[in-house]
Amino acid sequence: MCQERYRDGGSDLSAWAEPEVLVVCPRCGSRGSVHRADPPTGGQARRLTCAHCGLTRHSAGTTSRWGVPVDPWFGAALWLTADFRGHVVWAFNAAHLGELRAYVAASLREHSPTAGAPVSMLERLPAWMTSAGNRDRVVAVLDGLADRAR
Repeated sequence: MCQERYRDGGSDLSAWAEPEVLVVCPRCGSRGSVHRADPPTGGQARRLTCAHCGLTRHSAGTTSRWGVPVDPWFGAALWLTADFRGHVVWAFNAAHLGELRAYVAASLREHSPTAGAPVSMLERLPAWMTSAGNRDRVVAVLDGLADRAR
């Protein structure tokens, strides 16, 4: 279940919100997504869509909710959430989930020094999530979320 070594590339949490953030549709409760509204121009505008009920919402792309289990632009609950002993395990999308799993599963975690850069998303994970004593159980929760991500 666990791997030996993981090397942290130093990515900030915001890097994992691409290409989309999976959310619970605020209208019908089905799986929705938040993605860039204008990818060819590289702008920051976002669009929340739900294929089930047809909901579409737009945002200018300003954010204020990083580090909590909601999408940073609309505040919609994340689709990939689970409880672990009173704590919420969450991920923006399958790629974010895979990165979390690889890091938590590793018995040796290496961090790349980045001069003047902010602390990586992985270095900010709570101790309960990265504890060797919780490793197998947290990995099992992340594996359960991977089924939901498909």
